[in-house]
Amino acid sequence: MAIELKKAIVTTALIGVLAGAAVFGYGKVMTCSESRAYSVAKEAVRGELKSPGSARFDVWSDPVITQRGDCTYEVHGEVAAQNSFGTEIRSRYEARVAGSTGRGLSVIFAGVVE
Repeated sequence: MAIELKKAIVTTALIGVLAGAAVFGYGKVMTCSESRAYSVAKEAVRGELKSPGSARFDVWSDPVITQRGDCTYEVHGEVAAQNSFGTEIRSRYEARVAGSTGRGLSVIFAGVVE
């Protein structure tokens, strides 16, 4: 009986911590930041590549991240990834992401220029 009570207390505490993190801002701290915009942009660009797993971002130069509004960013940089033939090519990419504090960032546009 005591073991079952301990399990119930631990489970309830864990659920409380996770719920508190969800309600009180887990992820909100970086929702509208350059680093978060860069992460969202990279994931969107990965989705445009033939071989997303081979992508290496901004190895040769730093990305350019420009804030265009309260929570709107443009991200430009370089990505190296394999093409359809398995050859690694270096391309430029650009992405625009936007959102609002507490709601996260969404991709408006992401593209690769080969």
